[in-house]
Amino acid sequence: MAMLAIPVLAQQLTPEEAMMRVKRMSGTAQAKATKSQARKLVYTMKAAVNGMPSAPESNDNLFYIFSDDRSFVIAGADEKLPALIAYGNSSAFSADSIPDNLRYWLDDYKVKMSAALAKGVTLTSPTAGNPCGEAAHHCQMGTKQAFQ
Repeated sequence: MAMLAIPVLAQQLTPEEAMMRVKRMSGTAQAKATKSQARKLVYTMKAAVNGMPSAPESNDNLFYIFSDDRSFVIAGADEKLPALIAYGNSSAFSADSIPDNLRYWLDDYKVKMSAALAKGVTLTSPTAGNPCGEAAHHCQMGTKQAFQ
């Protein structure tokens, strides 16, 4: 009989709590770039069971994507994840038209972050041992430039 291990996340954050964590990063260039008050939650990525690419999604939220008409923020949905994962200042984020390259990037992070959390790893600060790589922390992107 096969058993599935469900990742045990530290503490799930509501979208409001996740955005407050981003806003508490005052003073950083990333925080200044994420000051929009008009951003709305447009997408929620669920964790992958066992961090496996083909595994079903768990009920745990992994990250939230907030967007307005000109920018977006990707915020960790768990205390063990970075507050700010990525942001873009050149375009909005649309869950209905995610470019293939951006979808690949999101799915790759989903697998790596889910696997790390399943192993009890905390990814709140960039380190050489981070299974998501240095780019997981505060990467700036624009869907128009980087993903088309």
